[in-house]
Amino acid sequence: MRLKIVRHYKQMRYNLFILSFAVLLATSCTQVVDPVFEQSGQDLFIKAQIESYTFRPEIQLNTTFTNTLDEVTLSSKVNTIVYVNDDDDPKDFRPLPENKSVWIAPAELEIAEGNDYRLLIDASELGFKATEASTRVPFSGNLGVKSLNIISNGQTSTDGMTRLETKVTLNSSTELPEYYHLIPFIRNNDGTRLNLIIERISSNLNATIDLEHRHGILIDESVLDDTKEVSILLNTSDDIDIESLDFPFIYFDLKTTTKDYYLYNISISDQVKANASPFNKETLTYSNFSSGYGIFTIYTSKLDSIIIE
Repeated sequence: MRLKIVRHYKQMRYNLFILSFAVLLATSCTQVVDPVFEQSGQDLFIKAQIESYTFRPEIQLNTTFTNTLDEVTLSSKVNTIVYVNDDDDPKDFRPLPENKSVWIAPAELEIAEGNDYRLLIDASELGFKATEASTRVPFSGNLGVKSLNIISNGQTSTDGMTRLETKVTLNSSTELPEYYHLIPFIRNNDGTRLNLIIERISSNLNATIDLEHRHGILIDESVLDDTKEVSILLNTSDDIDIESLDFPFIYFDLKTTTKDYYLYNISISDQVKANASPFNKETLTYSNFSSGYGIFTIYTSKLDSIIIE
């Protein structure tokens, strides 16, 4: 009798095992499992420094890379949208067919001073975390050119460089101080632009940053003294004869920027000083995105000039 009970118990255990295996097999045959693809060490790199008056602005999407990890090629599976003042009508950026790293805004996207913009990028299908950044378009600041003096003419100076000294003032159009990117330049006789080299800043030095990776200087208005003046010694780096110019003016491209623009460009400039790549994941020091790396900012531009006499 005991032997029959043991055999019956073993048979029940065997039947339960077969039943459990059958259920598991049936479940595995019918369940759809989406594979999770994860990048190993890469992050999105976004560069979106947009001028407010640009028609259909562009942004750049890439991935970070290191000595051991190659850049990942992105595809149209990336969703890139921008919200204006958090409305319920987001605008889609689309990749250029000939260059998948460049995404262009739709024609109906309007950019206006004082508006808030939120850029959302979802590349989860490619294994990247969704990321976003926000910016507010600043109101254009005001530039005043107080003086301009010719220090030396390239045709007669010993080192062949033309030097000019100018003094400018900067004032916000609102009650709050702003951040600026000032780029002085002249025009050659063929109309091309020649950016001037910043040789020396002799007033309000603590409020200015002479950039290494691009032309011009950054200015933090909140650090300027009460005069709001910046004195700059400029040179052409070439033996240009000022008196022979068809357009004898110095032009000033004044960009009123956000604090994010200011901090991002300082960090890139510092990397260039250190001979580091601005696209290297380990050395990129400033980002306003929630995940990944990069910058989303919109700035305004204003052009002013003074005649060279």
